[in-house]
Amino acid sequence: MQEFPKPVKRKMQELAGQAYENELAQELSKLAEHFEAWKHGEINSFDLSDFIHEFHQGAARELFNRYNTRGSEHVLVAGAVGRGLLKREDIPDEVWPLLEGLVGRIQE
Repeated sequence: MQEFPKPVKRKMQELAGQAYENELAQELSKLAEHFEAWKHGEINSFDLSDFIHEFHQGAARELFNRYNTRGSEHVLVAGAVGRGLLKREDIPDEVWPLLEGLVGRIQE
């Protein structure tokens, strides 16, 4: 586990939290499509309930487990940049040099 100064560690935790929120929002948008289909009578309540259950047991649980690990925030943030969940502009200049190499490896 890589040790960072406390201010950098706090910023990494903030950024990991933002990545979590961004990725969760993507998954919730998919679930929202099922709510729309239900509102328009395209699926019934049981189908919607199944989609909610799948979301809870699948994507929501996976994201919770991924983002609720201490000490690997730099890996989570680098991965989020590599996958486009965070932009380079979101990363403070004092933190970027600590992530740049890892982001490059992830993007390869």
